[in-house]
Amino acid sequence: MIRVILQGRTGNNLFQYAAGRALANKLGTDLILDGSWADACHARQFAHLQRLPIQARYQRRFTVTKRCLRKAFNLSPASLHHGPVFRDESPAPDPAFHHLLDHCLLIGFFQSPVYFHAIEPELRRELDLTDLSLPRESLNFEENLRNQTTVSLHVRRGDYVHLTSTQCLAPDYHARAIQHFRDRDSKVRFCVFSDDIDWCRSQFTGPDFLFCDLPASHSDPLHDLRLMTACHHHVIVNSSYSWWAAWLNPSADKVVVAPSMWMTGMPSTDLMLHNWTTM
Repeated sequence: MIRVILQGRTGNNLFQYAAGRALANKLGTDLILDGSWADACHARQFAHLQRLPIQARYQRRFTVTKRCLRKAFNLSPASLHHGPVFRDESPAPDPAFHHLLDHCLLIGFFQSPVYFHAIEPELRRELDLTDLSLPRESLNFEENLRNQTTVSLHVRRGDYVHLTSTQCLAPDYHARAIQHFRDRDSKVRFCVFSDDIDWCRSQFTGPDFLFCDLPASHSDPLHDLRLMTACHHHVIVNSSYSWWAAWLNPSADKVVVAPSMWMTGMPSTDLMLHNWTTM
């Protein structure tokens, strides 16, 4: 059995699942996604993964009393695990991952396709979002995206506004990415996805911009992810959420523009696919 400690939100969880799934598949064992160490808000995020046909069992073991004791005694996931522990602590993929044995506990974010390249076809089937139920309004919006040449344009603000480690995008990153696509096709339209759509409306103006501001956008993290994959091309930011939108798009003709830096002091080299363009 392989156990992965879930941390962060949907994009991070997908990386954690993908790495754990690849290792479990290699070893012919089961996979557990452990949400025991998350607060209630993040635990609700994890629940959405269970709507997909993932090959893992979700577990949240601790009662409120046990969580209080865990906090009081400063216990960590490793302190309660009887077996090997692997921590993803390096900005680059750790080759030791591929030599891990069964009963291992995985802790980290595993943000590189190197960890799960071996099971890419299986992973794409399991994370296929097209069978998810969406409201009629969202389905109409999706059809509109597919019926014209569209680029998903992701803007993440929210917590990123106050995290210094994320402040590594060039000030003109989106402007250069937009021009990159306009130079290719003068009729392209950009669909903006963001956790701060009102701010985006003030920044991106003109008839070639659409804004995904549907009711389900605010309650379902898989909703916008699916609509992003419906676009033909992608401008992603240093966010695992938009990374997965671009990766999950099955089109062989897609063009993906990504930032050259992922976090402050951390180039995005190890996250990028060979045919993605960095700026």
